[in-house]
Amino acid sequence: MKRLIASFIIIIILGGACYLGVCTTQKAYNDIYETVENSEKHMRNGEESLAKSAALKAEEIWIEKEKLLAVFINHELLDEVGLKLSQLEPFANEKTKEEFFAAVNSAKTALIHMRSGQVPSVETVM
Repeated sequence: MKRLIASFIIIIILGGACYLGVCTTQKAYNDIYETVENSEKHMRNGEESLAKSAALKAEEIWIEKEKLLAVFINHELLDEVGLKLSQLEPFANEKTKEEFFAAVNSAKTALIHMRSGQVPSVETVM
């Protein structure tokens, strides 16, 4: 009976850690993805300075959240997302909208990949 109780406690702790990881990743994803979309929207409207500031804000949010996400997510994936987000602001400065939009799409794809890897499913569990 003691082993059963101990295993039940371990399962609860692991379930709580999983839930915390999913919630943390989802919140970080929502904050950064929204900021990246705002940057894209501003660039499409010709508001380059607002697009630059939103891109810089997305990178700042990422730097803030990355330390906590490192507990739950593979570091290679975190590096990939960080690299994609760091490319947004320089491309916004270059006045090359096509490259900026390509960088935005690449950053969005990396963020979606990061989020989808944390949601419990048959693929992520196995």
